[in-house]
Amino acid sequence: MSVFVASSAHISANSWGQLWVEGKRMKSNGSRWAEIGPATPDASGLPPLKGRYFSKVPSPRFGRMDLLCKLGLGVAELCMAHAPDLNRQDVALVGGSMLGCLEADASFHDTLLTGGPAGASPAMFVYTLPSMFLGEIAIRFGLRGRTSFINAGKLSAIAAFANGVRLIEKGRAPAVLVVTGEATGLAAAKLDLGSQGCSGASAWLLTAQGPGWREIRSVRFGLGEGMALEKRGAGFGLTFVPELELALTHATGTVHCGEGADAISIELAPMAI
Repeated sequence: MSVFVASSAHISANSWGQLWVEGKRMKSNGSRWAEIGPATPDASGLPPLKGRYFSKVPSPRFGRMDLLCKLGLGVAELCMAHAPDLNRQDVALVGGSMLGCLEADASFHDTLLTGGPAGASPAMFVYTLPSMFLGEIAIRFGLRGRTSFINAGKLSAIAAFANGVRLIEKGRAPAVLVVTGEATGLAAAKLDLGSQGCSGASAWLLTAQGPGWREIRSVRFGLGEGMALEKRGAGFGLTFVPELELALTHATGTVHCGEGADAISIELAPMAI
């Protein structure tokens, strides 16, 4: 069973962008941060994010969110801006991240060290759940399908994408919004994970019927076939995302990343538009 990429979006240290299909044509939009003119990047590698960058009517809670939720909701806004008509009660959510809520955990821990239990912030505590950004997205778009969160190291984003495809293949959802992100900062800089990277996020809206600008024929786990995706880009759980996005827009055939039991292969149909 084929799966179609109806739209996609990304937020990186340099820019944001989105792809979608309109009729039989692929459309794109995006901007570099320097063109918007925000402040200098902070420890996360990003300028301070504002809801208005991603939506004309942003969530009123956007300014109070932690960085991972801002990234996840922001990239979901971009991805869903040109979504086809869907029964949103059936749309599933799959999230992926290697670091998860590490930065929020570290900030909350600091409040405990300095102020004890009485000084702990309830508003901050809610963001010490790595899948919290999926909840914000579900509320924002009224999505009521099954929800899952995947932490698979450097393969987190690719594993989330592949699991989104698999949900549709198995008939468990007619559409899946896949959202992956990494929020880096002072806490991540102190870890020795054998991986470096910066903050960013990517999203793909997958559907069973189309329309879509790319067709996925199948995904396979534990088997590395076809062209190997190189390790580039934002790093951490987004390590292979730039290469996947390049393959989705230009490649045909099978691509894979990972080795042995961790390998993931994605078969791409020829470009139709």
